Order: sequence, then C-alpha cells, then structure tokens
Amino acid sequence: MRTTNHREQPAVAAHQLRIRGRLVPYETGELPEDFPQRLCRLRERSGLTWTDFAEAVGADPKQVLRWRHGAHLCGGALHSLLRVAGRIPGGVMLIMGDDFELTGREG
Repeated sequence: MRTTNHREQPAVAAHQLRIRGRLVPYETGELPEDFPQRLCRLRERSGLTWTDFAEAVGADPKQVLRWRHGAHLCGGALHSLLRVAGRIPGGVMLIMGDDFELTGREG
C-alpha cells in the first residue's frame, strides 16, 4: 500500500506548463505555427547574437538552430526560453502568441 506524501504535486497534464510552481494558462500545449519566426524576432529584440542567445537560454547553439527550423522544445527548454523572454519587453507575448496571458506574474 502506497502512502501519500503531502508534498507531492498533483500530476500535471501534458498540455499544462508550470513556472515556479504556478500553472501557466497554456491551453493547447502547442507552440504557435510561426514559432521559428517568433524565435528570430525575440532574438533580434534581445540584441544578442544567436550564440549568446543560446547561452542565455542554456541551450546548445545547434539545438537553437533546430528550433529555428521547426524542432519542438522540450519542457525544460521551453521553461528556460520563457524565462529569457520574460526579461525582454513584450518577449513572452511575442514568443507565445497574442492571445497568451501570463497571470500572477511577479514584478
């Protein structure tokens, strides 16, 4: 018989994203169709080179190149990208889409 650990987090559906323990309203789990173009605009807005952008996200530059060509991000990479995007004015909205809202945002 399994005992319940009260510190365990409830299972999160695959389409839900948590950042710092908060559920982010990300309904479909799908990135916008034009995500590669959005990624390029985010990098331009950041003023970083692609190599520096990859370093800021904590990803290998080759992986970032794959994202630019349409590869999907895994949970940890998406989390890191959103953290970087959150430091760029309008970055989260740019990368996630116009209808995306990050509620409970810390200042």
